[in-house]
Amino acid sequence: MLYSEIGEEKKAPVAPAGHRPRGSSVGFQGKMFHIRGATATLTRTHQVPCRAKFLNSTDAFVVQASPSRFFIWYGTLCNEVKRKRATRTAVHIYANLTDKEKQVGNPEEIFKTVKEGEETEDFWRAVGGKDKYARFEMQETEAANQRLSNPKLFQTRLLFHHLRARPVVEYTPSDLHNGGVFLLDMHCIVFVWVGDLASQRLVEATKRLADEVAKDRKDAKTIVIQDGSEPAEFTQAFLGWHEVKRFIDPYATREQKLRDIGVVGRVISKAELDAEKKEMEEKLKRKDALKQ
Repeated sequence: MLYSEIGEEKKAPVAPAGHRPRGSSVGFQGKMFHIRGATATLTRTHQVPCRAKFLNSTDAFVVQASPSRFFIWYGTLCNEVKRKRATRTAVHIYANLTDKEKQVGNPEEIFKTVKEGEETEDFWRAVGGKDKYARFEMQETEAANQRLSNPKLFQTRLLFHHLRARPVVEYTPSDLHNGGVFLLDMHCIVFVWVGDLASQRLVEATKRLADEVAKDRKDAKTIVIQDGSEPAEFTQAFLGWHEVKRFIDPYATREQKLRDIGVVGRVISKAELDAEKKEMEEKLKRKDALKQ
């Protein structure tokens, strides 16, 4: 190592130009990986922006602060499956580093486990500083904790004036669309997500269902949210929320356009019906005349 000197005072070691020590983080952009899932076979890992606001109390996260320095962070409601997957993820990333990127030292210096509420300043610096994120408290029962950690999503529809709720398995942000209404059951919160073009009748029916689900749960509440105004408590349930564009339902879009010009939902008078009937009869007569 070389030392830069001012007078006779020696400063911190300075690497020669073009040289970088093993494990150096110069120019390295931090990375963060979100681990979510109910079981070992359903647990998934997804890279998210390395910022504190993407954390949540129910999951595990791997923060790669430098090429060979990792924080394995887990929330208070994170289960053992996610913790183990997070550790394996960090080890896998490290194993695939080049020899120059790897840091020689004790594994405890390379992989640091951080529990929610026990974060160090080094950890907060690695995720861009402290910020608000989706925090949750332990529930009264294990079943309630399980539902909070692994919410269930349902798409609702009206069929012959009866509400139907279809479960969406292994859901992603792309399952939500502008013409739909969805119910996300997190036990302590029951969200009703409303697409921009959803019918008001469907929204009201789904809200009644959500209230029915929440009423027998202590301190549970129903929250209706519009597409584009989702809080962190909702978005944390979806892997890759920040990078997925919402699906645009062409049928719902067309129906909304018809509503805007007064075609759908307009009461048609008897005179209008008679006029349309007369016009149709005249068209049929002309068609028959051409055949003769």
